[in-house]
Amino acid sequence: MRCQTKIESEEFADFATFGIPANPKDASQFLFQIAGEIPKDFSSLNWFSDFLANSFESFDHCLLLVELWEPKNLHLFYRLRQSYLENRTLMEAPGHIFYDYETPDLASFILIGIICGWRFRLHPAPCFVRAFINDGFFTFETDEESNFDEIKKILGNAKIAFKLSSHKK
Repeated sequence: MRCQTKIESEEFADFATFGIPANPKDASQFLFQIAGEIPKDFSSLNWFSDFLANSFESFDHCLLLVELWEPKNLHLFYRLRQSYLENRTLMEAPGHIFYDYETPDLASFILIGIICGWRFRLHPAPCFVRAFINDGFFTFETDEESNFDEIKKILGNAKIAFKLSSHKK
């Protein structure tokens, strides 16, 4: 894992989003979304974090960009970052790039972000799906509904309620 500044992270997100704009406000075509509530109990939350980290068909790199955070539990987060020899603050370097072989580490960072109630985005590359976490809810976005086939199947099997929608931004 390596950390990046906000500008570096946004450049990566622009590179990583084949077919869908990195910034949802820039979307001009139809987008498909799956949205739902993140499980509350810890065992399900642990499973969900692992699911998120593994939910993209394949990726070489995945950006976890923290957009809004609370000061609670920062010490735990910083200790985890220090294990990668990263000493900058979250404000200085809110982006985290994970390689494909670091998927378990990505799951750990996702779990901490969810527990802390942070808002963050996941931009895998190359991949045609991205994810957002905000206020106890998850959202996946893509430009083709078929990109959600496996995600819908796994969420359904786990009995996690979700809503599929499409709209033009």
